[in-house]
Amino acid sequence: MASRGQHQERPSTVTEPPDGPPARPPGEPSISYNRLALVGVVWYLLEFAFIIPFFREPPGAGAAPEELVAFYSDNRTAITIMAVGVSAAIIGRIAFAVGVRSVLRQARGDSSTVAVLMDLAVGIAVVGVAVEAVTMQGQVVGAVMAGSDAAVPAADALFRANAESVDGSLVPFALFAGVTSVAMLMARVLPRWVGWTGLAGAVLYGASAGYVLGASEVLDLVQFAGWLLVIVWMLATGIVLFRRARSVRRQTVRHEDSAT
Repeated sequence: MASRGQHQERPSTVTEPPDGPPARPPGEPSISYNRLALVGVVWYLLEFAFIIPFFREPPGAGAAPEELVAFYSDNRTAITIMAVGVSAAIIGRIAFAVGVRSVLRQARGDSSTVAVLMDLAVGIAVVGVAVEAVTMQGQVVGAVMAGSDAAVPAADALFRANAESVDGSLVPFALFAGVTSVAMLMARVLPRWVGWTGLAGAVLYGASAGYVLGASEVLDLVQFAGWLLVIVWMLATGIVLFRRARSVRRQTVRHEDSAT
């Protein structure tokens, strides 16, 4: 009878520790993806390591092509370093999107409305990064071509393309933040203020698009406020998910220790 009782107790000791079963098994993708969201934000913010020291103010909108040629020629190295560095850093936005997508899809299921919204958000993030990266590489082309026979018309066309594509990269970023924030609010797995912060930032940032409302100093302030709120939203999301990942790991370790 004693050996029979021991045989019956062993399964419950292993499968049901005193504190209950672990929330997630160790090594499950959600833990690494929680970290990926924060890594993506930090990665994206590295763009300022290239913008602050290497940004050069371009000539005004009415600048002559010859002035543009001189600008690209005199600042060739700085423009190239900034363009390449920023193009690499903004990939962090995609990493952030993939991390959040995994967490929300796991919370609400692959066939949920939240999952569909996050698939859309990741696609928008990829488009936005691609547009911005192409624009930045166009600056590299302008810097490299400065001094050649084709430099004058190329620099003029590049300047106009850059001016028109600023809003083209702004709008996808705002849409990405807005769609992701709505998915967060629907999923209810993050503090509500996080989702509302992102949504408010997305609305302000998107509304500041120059070709929609016209350029002005007020819109510049609106754009900065929207961008700042979006950055706060991204950081808050990354930190909350990272802390949750650490909590899950601690719970998993405790349950494994109690199981043994």
